[in-house]
Amino acid sequence: MIEVKEVAKNYGRVQAITSITFNVPKGKTIGILGPSGSGKTTLLRVIAGFEYPTSGQILIDDTFASSPEELLEPHRRNLSAVFQTPALWPNMTVAENINYVQPLSPPNELLERTGIAELIDRYPNELSGGEARRVSIVRALLADKRYLLLDEPLVNLNPELKEIIHQIIVEETQRRGMGVLYISHDKSELEYADKIYVMSEGQIEEKQ
Repeated sequence: MIEVKEVAKNYGRVQAITSITFNVPKGKTIGILGPSGSGKTTLLRVIAGFEYPTSGQILIDDTFASSPEELLEPHRRNLSAVFQTPALWPNMTVAENINYVQPLSPPNELLERTGIAELIDRYPNELSGGEARRVSIVRALLADKRYLLLDEPLVNLNPELKEIIHQIIVEETQRRGMGVLYISHDKSELEYADKIYVMSEGQIEEKQ
């Protein structure tokens, strides 16, 4: 379980997130719904270990991960992530980017289903934004991790492709029993979630 306990994050005098507490159990999908600027991405970056919290703690499977004084490195946390900007290694091909995470299973089927099988020898600068996003999703789904963080994973995809990729995310995470934190401004993407929180001005409350 990912446990977020009274976590806040300030940037100087700007308070991005305020005393947030919630859990992401293994095998469950937790959705956070909110507009741009509400603090969703900051929250995900703190959970992933790319930012220190200003206050509060994060535990992952009862193991310390974050406090204002200490930080467990992102690669040592049992999670993978998809951010709004695909974080692909620029000096690696698509195949090398995916193999870097030491996939649990051969990627062929997922590559075919996501429409990127023909792109495996290309470098990130040879991909469109949508293609790079799909590569980052496939890489995250294949990583040997218990938890998956998703930050607007389907943004800027066309409606047909968006539906296909969303279904793949749902099927693969449920098949593997992963805990998922799914952040979006589109409530239709979160209809399958086990619990949904609404985020506004750095605070969250459970959706009734």
